[in-house]
Amino acid sequence: MPQDQGDFTPDPLIRAFGALLRRYREAAGLSRRQLAEALGCSYQWIEKMETGKKPSIDSAIDLDTFFKIPEKTFQTLAEEIERAGKRFSLRLAFSGTQNSRLDRRRSASSKHSR
Repeated sequence: MPQDQGDFTPDPLIRAFGALLRRYREAAGLSRRQLAEALGCSYQWIEKMETGKKPSIDSAIDLDTFFKIPEKTFQTLAEEIERAGKRFSLRLAFSGTQNSRLDRRRSASSKHSR
């Protein structure tokens, strides 16, 4: 049964970012509101990042700084999310001409296999 898309993102990188943020926040003993106050943002933004909202690079850098993560874990993950999104967009950017050529090839191929 499909889950409500408001509570779940199909992107595993974004889910990983959210899960990592929640682990760090809970390990620090902070509520979403407390972390938001420390970062100068709304607790809703923290909630969105934890539950599937694509993080910004700036937010990721702020999290690395706040949690004193020298490896830039959040920043690296946010950059990979950004790169993955661009790769995904490029794969889907076909013009109508290319699609119709591909459809004709598939159609011809299926006729020959009968």
